[in-house]
Amino acid sequence: NLDFADVRTIMAGMGKAMMGTGESSGDRRAIEAAEAAISNPLIDD
Repeated sequence: NLDFADVRTIMAGMGKAMMGTGESSGDRRAIEAAEAAISNPLIDD
């Protein structure tokens, strides 16, 4: 298990990072879940 302190320690000083979640089902579930995790209109490039 990871908690926020673990994530913060790992990412400290690493520059920009993004975390997201995605959910899907069916034959393309991995691709659709990954796309859902990174397609957030509030995130800029």
